[in-house]
Amino acid sequence: MIIYNKEWLNSTSIQHEAAIAFAQGDIDTEEHNNIKKKYPVGFYSPNIFMRAGIFLLTLVILSFSIGLLSLFLYDFKIIDSFYYLLFLGVVTYVALEFMVIVKHHYQSGADDALMWVSAGLLLFAYIFMMDSISLSKKIQQEELFISGFIFLLSAYFTARFADILIAITCMLSFAAFIFYGWMEIGFYALQTLPFLMMVLSGAIYYAADLLLQRRMYPFYNNCISAIKMISLLLLYLSGNYFIVRELGASLSDAALEEGQYIPFAWFFWLWTFIIPLLYIGFGLKKKDVVLLRGGFILVAVAAFTFRNYYHILPTELVLVLVGIALIGIAWFTMKYLKSPRNGFTAAEIADGHILDKIQVESLIVGETLSSQPVGTDSHRMGGGNFGGGGSSGSF
Repeated sequence: MIIYNKEWLNSTSIQHEAAIAFAQGDIDTEEHNNIKKKYPVGFYSPNIFMRAGIFLLTLVILSFSIGLLSLFLYDFKIIDSFYYLLFLGVVTYVALEFMVIVKHHYQSGADDALMWVSAGLLLFAYIFMMDSISLSKKIQQEELFISGFIFLLSAYFTARFADILIAITCMLSFAAFIFYGWMEIGFYALQTLPFLMMVLSGAIYYAADLLLQRRMYPFYNNCISAIKMISLLLLYLSGNYFIVRELGASLSDAALEEGQYIPFAWFFWLWTFIIPLLYIGFGLKKKDVVLLRGGFILVAVAAFTFRNYYHILPTELVLVLVGIALIGIAWFTMKYLKSPRNGFTAAEIADGHILDKIQVESLIVGETLSSQPVGTDSHRMGGGNFGGGGSSGSF
């Protein structure tokens, strides 16, 4: 389903791992160059600054092209129809396929811009179609239909292009679809909605974590990791006291007085403070950086939630205390991980996501030995040159 050349994607991953090993001094320059020669990549994928520039340039070109075409077709009275937006979306998507398949663009900026513009045009075409239908027949649950369409559209683009932001959009639109669908049930829907979103977020996290562990879809690992991170955030926000209280009041049009509690307030307060600590604890136990970092961030969110309803201390003092607590937790964590524990360490490495990726040791040894002709003096015992495993010279 993925549009990119899978062999080149594998080579990109191998070169990335080789670059990390080279930066850490595990291989020398010759070995690094040999790996790049043996695993070439034909993608056009510039650096981040060029990618941003090409992205903006592509947007400008698309804007001028669509504007000029609309100016020519203005007298035909068709630009007000959703068919025109549908036509522009299809044409932009065809251009995207051409840039990727023929020109071999991979995260170059041009494919990013074409992808978002085509998806946006198709979405607006669907919204305008919904509006035109509602003129003759009032459509209820428009948010439900729109979120469902966004989910289907982003799911296709994720499967086709493995874009991280599109994958996050897919996950959030699916959560929104479940949200609006559950609200249509009516009876006790609002009271049970937080618990439904907790179960949904937990299920998404579990499924994403399972896919990463089994490495079933290696080309989508970055997308799955992003979904895993967002599901953790959504899991916490689903039970955060501030979100549950304020969102529930806005949806029910019932203004809560100051000091008035919501049902199961004790549970949501416990959720607000305990979940960040559980994230940190399980992050240390499972060697999961996403859990660990998310827990640190949510500790501050929990403190601000408490400060929003209980003004026991001045804001400045609360910030100082929270900062001290975070520094203390960070110091304890770094001290705990000063010595590597089961592959998890506080020591700085070249890549924060080096865990759970392919190992390059066998690749390096195999590449090095393949460059040595069999039967030469270099394979005699006793003082010959050896270049495997990152070492070089005579020994």
